[in-house]
Formats: sequence, C-alpha cells, structure tokens
Amino acid sequence: MSFRAKKGGTVFEAAYSDVTKLIYERTKKPRYSVGLLLAWPLLFTKEKQHYFTIESKGNFAFVKVHKSDFRWVLAALEDASGMTVERLVE
Repeated sequence: MSFRAKKGGTVFEAAYSDVTKLIYERTKKPRYSVGLLLAWPLLFTKEKQHYFTIESKGNFAFVKVHKSDFRWVLAALEDASGMTVERLVE
C-alpha cells in the first residue's frame, strides 16, 4: 500500500503483510471562521473530518481523507489487507 501527497511524492509505503493495525477515526470540529464571516448560525454547526491510522512494522501513517472518499478507502483497506478496520467515532 502507498499514499501519495497532492503535490507528488510518496508519503507512506508498506506491504499489506507488514500492516499490524488499521484505525478509522471521525472527528467533529466547530466552524468558527465560516460562522464569523458568513452567518452566525453556522457557529453552532460542526465539520466532520475523517482520518486513517495505518501501523506497520516500525512505521505508521496518519492520513486525512476527504468526506466523499472515506467510504471507498475504508472498503479498499479492509478488502486488500484482509483485516478489519477499528472504528473510533467521536
């Protein structure tokens, strides 16, 4: 498995056989800047962010995934690795 940065270059690379743990995490973050700039009711809403942590032998990666992509990334990781992804939802 390998993850590439938007601007090019490999960020993380490991063989599926070396992966020891897969974790999916969803967090919520208040939308202060949008609420202050556009409309005050947005101050009470929260933006959801999606992260994957991949641990392999002596290496790890913490990857932020766009909200429209996290489902297929989750399915692809489980399918390719044969492991279940541990889910931590805030």
